[in-house]
Amino acid sequence: MNFFDGALVEHQGAQFGVIAVRPGVPQNPTESAAWFNLALQIWGPIPLALMTQDARGVPTYYSDDSTLAQFLSNIPMEAIPWQRWTVS
Repeated sequence: MNFFDGALVEHQGAQFGVIAVRPGVPQNPTESAAWFNLALQIWGPIPLALMTQDARGVPTYYSDDSTLAQFLSNIPMEAIPWQRWTVS
């Protein structure tokens, strides 16, 4: 992992992170844990969601916090401030 696409989002004073991953990652405990650990190193201890897209580009969000996943599913993907993050 040299880089990843993700976003730091602030909403009503709360901050959380979103990382775009390939399908299947959220169902794989080892890969999910690796992404959560990477986010912890880069962003610190904030709530995190993983996002996958289906063949039509429709996003699905996965998080330990069901409220966060629900919130993200109700906002347009283009409203999320995506950027490419470099991992050194």
